[in-house]
Amino acid sequence: MTQLLVIDDDEVLARSIASFLERRGFPCHRAFDARSGMMLFERERPALTIVDYKLGPDHGLDVLRQMRERNPEAQVVIMTGHGDIGVAVEAMKCGARDFLTKPAPLKTIATLAAELVGNQSSVVAKPKGVQRVLGRSGAAIELRQSIKKLAAAAGVHRPPGVLIGGEEGLVKAKVATALCEESPRRKAAFVTFDCAAPPSGADGAAGETAPWIRLLKKAQGGTLLLKEVSTLDATAQAGLLGALQSELADDVWIVSTASRSLAALSQSGRFSADLLYRVQVGWIEVPPLRDRSEDILPIAETLVRRIAQKHRRPRPRFTPKARAKLLSHPWPGNVRELQNCLKRAVLGAKDARIDAGSIHLLTEEPARGFEAKLPDLQQLERTALQTALDRTKGNVCKAAGLLGITRDTLRYRMAKFGLSRRRR
Repeated sequence: MTQLLVIDDDEVLARSIASFLERRGFPCHRAFDARSGMMLFERERPALTIVDYKLGPDHGLDVLRQMRERNPEAQVVIMTGHGDIGVAVEAMKCGARDFLTKPAPLKTIATLAAELVGNQSSVVAKPKGVQRVLGRSGAAIELRQSIKKLAAAAGVHRPPGVLIGGEEGLVKAKVATALCEESPRRKAAFVTFDCAAPPSGADGAAGETAPWIRLLKKAQGGTLLLKEVSTLDATAQAGLLGALQSELADDVWIVSTASRSLAALSQSGRFSADLLYRVQVGWIEVPPLRDRSEDILPIAETLVRRIAQKHRRPRPRFTPKARAKLLSHPWPGNVRELQNCLKRAVLGAKDARIDAGSIHLLTEEPARGFEAKLPDLQQLERTALQTALDRTKGNVCKAAGLLGITRDTLRYRMAKFGLSRRRR
């Protein structure tokens, strides 16, 4: 069986993709139009088909629909132009397994092929280093490259501080862990401090620096991670700055995270410029999830697998509508919001699948209990008629009076619902 099939009317690109995949152990056929592509699909029954959205006079979604009709279990990936998230959502609704944004790096295509064709049921080793950064978008690839470059500079005397910025919910602490694991200090101490909580022992001018000195002593030869350093008040900033000017800081790598711009805070006088120059020498900006839609599905697949393993649940599969819903949401809370949503879906799943109805977004109005139990209008009408007849012991005239309708109307309604004067 041919494992892969690539259908793209750009012959140079199709050959490049196929050749790259074959060098990585994936037997691959290629086609340059919809007709020949469908012929190969029906003859070879590939484990994965990659289809370009624009195929000359034909559309990739039409090809996708035909493939799903021939084989409902077919795994098809649609390649779209940059920013065509609407096409990607429609592709998910039509049954696409995933999508790629052109021009997709060949390594990204090979990674996707390995994920979909390989044995996904096997237990994946715990990720370390840049493997902690999930996603296959260009932004995710650049992020991993930045981590490796900055990590290499951590072995020197008085290593340059690194700031990891980005919106809330981007798990920047995991990026910091990846940075440390890629560095020469990976086996040394890794001390984490949450700056949103005041350092213990700070008791006026004499204690401003002391708690930071204790942290530096614990992190000697290793890394000190300052989570959300932008939340420090002026007193804590002064204490930290004093500690970083001491000799103890010579052999500690300072890595910080911040959900707000330190430069903007410094310009407004709310963050020390001297402290800024020490913690933000190297700089990594983690892009929000809405700007890298290609990463949503691979991140979701990984999170679902981890959540299911943790709670000893069978790993559920996303339905096409579920994938479309995941892609359609802007995820203002980023990865944390996605994780929260998927945890509810996994724990609430009754079978081994997650449908669109299982994905409850925090922006959606929750269904009220009494609304979910309301009967339809016909049920209400039938119950009202039967109750009136019961109360009047089958007296049609009196029952009609209770309901505020004529006797003829009541008789018509009784015939409609098959009711008698007395409850059977």
